Order: sequence, then C-alpha cells, then structure tokens
Amino acid sequence: MAYSKWIRNYGLISAAGISLLLGLYSTSAVSAEEEPIAYIGHGAFFDARGKQIEPTMEFLQKAERWYEKKLLSTNAKSAEFEGKAREVTRGLDLSPYERLFARQAVLSWMASNSALEGVAGETLGKLRALEYRMRRTLSQKGMKALFNTGGGPVNLQLLSRIDALPRAKASAMKSLMAGEAAAGVREGKDYVDDCAAAGVPIPPPIGRMAAPGVEGWKVEGMLPTASQFIVGTPAELRSYENSQGMCYALPRYEDESMSQVSLDGVVCLSKTTGKSCFWDNQMNKLGFPFAPGTVIPIGYPDLAVNSDGLYQAGGAELEQGSGGVCTSCHAGENPFIVHPKLELRPGFTWGRLQNSMPAFAPVRFTPMVPASWPQNEASAPDDMVLAACAGCHSPDGEKGRLPALSPALRGYCFTILPQALEKTMPPNKPGSQADTADVRAYIALCGPPPPPEDGK
Repeated sequence: MAYSKWIRNYGLISAAGISLLLGLYSTSAVSAEEEPIAYIGHGAFFDARGKQIEPTMEFLQKAERWYEKKLLSTNAKSAEFEGKAREVTRGLDLSPYERLFARQAVLSWMASNSALEGVAGETLGKLRALEYRMRRTLSQKGMKALFNTGGGPVNLQLLSRIDALPRAKASAMKSLMAGEAAAGVREGKDYVDDCAAAGVPIPPPIGRMAAPGVEGWKVEGMLPTASQFIVGTPAELRSYENSQGMCYALPRYEDESMSQVSLDGVVCLSKTTGKSCFWDNQMNKLGFPFAPGTVIPIGYPDLAVNSDGLYQAGGAELEQGSGGVCTSCHAGENPFIVHPKLELRPGFTWGRLQNSMPAFAPVRFTPMVPASWPQNEASAPDDMVLAACAGCHSPDGEKGRLPALSPALRGYCFTILPQALEKTMPPNKPGSQADTADVRAYIALCGPPPPPEDGK
C-alpha cells in the first residue's frame, strides 16, 4: 500500500510512544530449532501443535532471527540485507521495536521481490503476516502516545522509507487492466466474474449496510472473545443473502475500543452449484486496517466506492498473502465455521441463523481458491466419524459431513477441531467428548504434531 494510504489508515508512528514492548535486537546465531511459525490464519500465528502464539517482542525477535538465518544463505545476500536495513534506518531515532520492524519489513521486501531465490510461498505469507502485525502494533502504540500521553517527537520517516522501496507490481492490477487469465483460479475482476458465473453471490462492498431500498450487509451480533477459536479480539458477524446463496463476513476489531478493523474475511457459497469464493482485507499480499464504516469494494478497486483505492482481494491474489490459507480451516460439507449455541443477540443463536439461510448446497462445497491450497475434495469415511458426531455430520445428517482429516488441513486439525470439541461440540454437552479414546484416535488421522516443548 502507498505511504499516503498507510498514514490515513494507520495514523502517525511515535517512537516515544512504543514503550510497552521492550528488548534489544540480537544478531547472535540461531540454533537448529523448529520453525517459530507453523502456519498462519486471519492475522494469527500458530505453532506446530496448533497453539496460537502471542506476538511478544521476544517471539518477534526469535522469528526474525530464524527467518534471516533461513533465507540469507549467502554472504552476498546477507550483505545486501544489512545494507538495505541501514538505508531505511540511517539517521533515525528509533525504538527497539521500530528497529526490529525495519529488519522484518526489509526481509519481507527482499523475499517478495525475488531478491531471495527459492523462498516457499508459505514462507512468504508468514513474512507478510509478521510485517502486517508489526505495522498494526506501531500504529496503535503511536496513536495512543500521540493523543493520550502527549507523544513526543513523531517519526514518520521509517515507514515512508520502507514503503518507498521499489516493489513488484501487483499481478491483480495487471489481470484487472489487461483481462489476462492466470493459471487456475484468477484474481481481481476476473475472479469476481468467475465466481458470479459459478453461481456464487457477489456481496456488496464491505461497510455498506442493508437499509430500506439498499442492498447491504446485515449485522447478526457479536462473538465474545472467549468463544472464538482464534485471534480473540471483538468480532462481529455479518450476513448477506440473495437469490444465488449467502455470505458471511467477520470483521475483527483491533481491541475493545472497536475503533479500527484489523481483519475482515468474507466467504460466499452458491446454494445451487456448491462453489465457494473467498475475499480478505489484503492488497499486494499484505493486510490493511480500516476504520469502522469504511466502504470497501469486493475484488478490485472502484474509486467511485472507495476513493483511496482500497479493495478486498480474492482468488489467486490471496495466495502467499498475510491472511494465510483459507481452506486449511474452512473444510467440510460447507465452508462456514459455526458456533451453533452461541447467542449472537438475546434469544438468537448462530445455529438458528444458520438454519434460516442457504448454508448448504446440494453437493459438497468446492472452493474456488489457488491450486496450492487444500481443495476440500473428500469427506471423512462414515466408519471413521465419531459416534457422538455421526448424528449430524453424516450423509443424512442436517449439518453435513466432516472433511477427510490429513496433515494438509493443519488449521482444521490442530486449531479448529480441538477447540470445537472443547467449546462447542456436541452442542448439548460441549467438551464432553474432548478427551476420549475415540476422539484421540480420530484426531490422530491428521498425523502427529511434534511433541510438546519441555515435555508439557
């Protein structure tokens, strides 16, 4: 995103205001250890055992050192990296957190612009997620310092220098302007058109709410932080329905003030073809925050809708992005992850909402996503489904079949499924099956995660 848009969306960065996260960056050698981030999703980081990681200064230092060691495999690349890091920080009075952010952003920039060879797409996504998380923290701390505590000197130059680094042009814009087809799923306007042709409802712009005579999103209620499977900040469920099917959006706010939306994924399902499409608040593979009420078009820029050029990316543009792999979690008979007994508003549960909307197609849902992502091709064999689940999650059950478990579904296996068994399933007695022998055998179909650290 251009520097001017970062200023509008993130606010000013105050070096003096970032005092909560302390520590000094160290360039000491990193021992042979497991990758600090196993997978990412909706702005959250997870270890190999599916545990969400709190992005403390200590963790961010560890991650940055680990990826430097992994990616800067030659002296020439290491020298190029150090030179670029000095270039963006030269002459600036920076906090330890800002200096760490500068190194992370430069590493992400080098990997994203082919300055580093052989970087896996999954690794690119993790680097971008780290950069986005740190940008959000800098913005939040800087704004609090500036407006709540007097602030002190405001340093705008670091972000300006990083955003001024030459970057590869977004392929989505090339696709949008030239109408070129990409291999497999497409992006930009092409993806929107492909989804519409597949019978998938195209939702209204983010922030356009339903009103008499106005087609828009409907607010269904809030998800308490303790009930969520990931992230754990205030989240609001929104729905949209038309003759083709339905969509859910889940704007997640940065904190309890609800003054900024940091994450907002959209999932839409055709009620006839079973095709499903995904959009997220990303541009150029990097997430962006926005103020509540901001109207943002789906799929590609429309200056008549958002004069800053913001839009929700979808299709191939989400591959290797900061939001992670959507279909690592969204799998099964339909693409939605539901808390059926959760009260969205007094007397109205998510299960009741789900039953009133076309949340299932006549066939198993097929995601229109990059070929490198899980494609939701198989259901769990009937004889492998837990007895406590089979009443609902079976070919004749009203809630649809579960996905075939495999190591490819890391998010579903190690984050969604265990928490569903602890918090929401079975609906009438959540948690009652969480630690039975049958459950342990079932989850083992995912493949074994690494043993807990320190034997815990």
